[in-house]
Amino acid sequence: MNSYAFFALLEDQVSLSFSGRIHILSEQKQQLGIILMKEGEMISVEYCKLKGVKAFYSLLIDCEFERKINMVLESEIVKALQRNIHFPLNLLKKRALQLIEVYKIARAKRPPPNIMVELVPEAIFQDIDITGEEFDLMLTLCHYKLIKDVYDHCPLLDFETTNALVSLRNKKALKVLGKVIGD
Repeated sequence: MNSYAFFALLEDQVSLSFSGRIHILSEQKQQLGIILMKEGEMISVEYCKLKGVKAFYSLLIDCEFERKINMVLESEIVKALQRNIHFPLNLLKKRALQLIEVYKIARAKRPPPNIMVELVPEAIFQDIDITGEEFDLMLTLCHYKLIKDVYDHCPLLDFETTNALVSLRNKKALKVLGKVIGD
């Protein structure tokens, strides 16, 4: 399912005032997440241990680029207490389509998962501007050095993590330690 089919399915459910769950399944029919809708409004998204807007955008990126996603609808009564999405679908769609373009660019810069990196302590105390995304990445790098682990545990979207890694490397605040051979 690509992003257009994904949005077509959601827009159909909005127009039908659907209430219930949309199960997000892998190609092997494993549960990856759930979208909850109440009377045609998307109120909650959980996907691959993420929740809310980050889960929604990660799901969309995976639909477009990474994996084959299947969705199964199940009608049920949904309580608004389960809300973790507070934006209408049309606003999320507009932002998502912009993110897809940014993701395409960042995807080419993503480092291999078996690379080890670390912060350069001296650079942290120099007078360099650090963005919010870079700061979030730096917090993650305090705990993880392997790129795969950094992507798995960083609170940023993958393309934001990539852009922050590239930016910190350009600012000489990040150094590559080398590759991990085998697991």
